[in-house]
Amino acid sequence: FPSRAFSPPAPVFTENSVEEQEVESIIDHQRRGRGYRFLVHWRGFPSSHDSWLPGAE
Repeated sequence: FPSRAFSPPAPVFTENSVEEQEVESIIDHQRRGRGYRFLVHWRGFPSSHDSWLPGAE
């Protein structure tokens, strides 16, 4: 809902205390040179936070 205030979920920390967010789904992909990049939807975030990640990640 656009009028609802958004509060992101708490971050997840790995064994090395590195902050990570969980990918909920891969929405799209594109070929980039010899590899791919993927449009991901982050768990607990609205679609406005979707982002492109290189396939190596």
